[in-house]
Amino acid sequence: MRALVATGVPGELTLEEVPDAELGPAQVLVEVRAISLNRGEVHRLQTARAGWRPGWDFAGVLTHVVEVDSTSEAAMRQLSAGEFETAVVAIGTEVEASILTTAVLADLGVRRIVAKAVTEPHGRILERVGAHQLPERADPFAKVGQRSVWVEVTSVVRASDSSFQVRWLERVFESGISKEMRALTGIFTIVLSPPRTADAIRKNPLGIYVHAFNWSPDVVATEPKRDSQ
Repeated sequence: MRALVATGVPGELTLEEVPDAELGPAQVLVEVRAISLNRGEVHRLQTARAGWRPGWDFAGVLTHVVEVDSTSEAAMRQLSAGEFETAVVAIGTEVEASILTTAVLADLGVRRIVAKAVTEPHGRILERVGAHQLPERADPFAKVGQRSVWVEVTSVVRASDSSFQVRWLERVFESGISKEMRALTGIFTIVLSPPRTADAIRKNPLGIYVHAFNWSPDVVATEPKRDSQ
């Protein structure tokens, strides 16, 4: 595969052929379609040793995806699901399917099952049927009226025919007091699907959809420059 590699000269990168990535536990392989350097990587590139590779901001696709009825033990056996070290059950809204899938994975001997729960009772049932770890269930409305986030987009740059790099600032306020400011850089890809029905035209008249979005924090958050009067 190809990768951007630091040469050891401050600020210099080369595009080189490097060995294919080897997957480790709980990892997936992504075919990268677009990449950009965020502010933190540009800063590090000034002192990076030869061989260092950037790559926090990228957009791509999963290379191996299988569609199967996860509630069927027979189907999961055909996928050798019992050999998985870790499985993630992200079926949040279909409670029955979530519970059955977790139970099938537990029966097949998966060592670590991470399951998403939408309610406390749902979470307790998942734990009883074999989920070893549940993500925290945060109340999205807990801080309404207490915490707000001000966002300012500082730049949008085309990275390829279907991807854009975006930089923005976020300032966090709690009870009206500024608590934190952070700078972020992201890259997103879009797909065009012209609307063909009246309902589609009403919902998305331009037919532009965000296909993937990845972001990371910059090293240093700075205030945007203001034009002087």
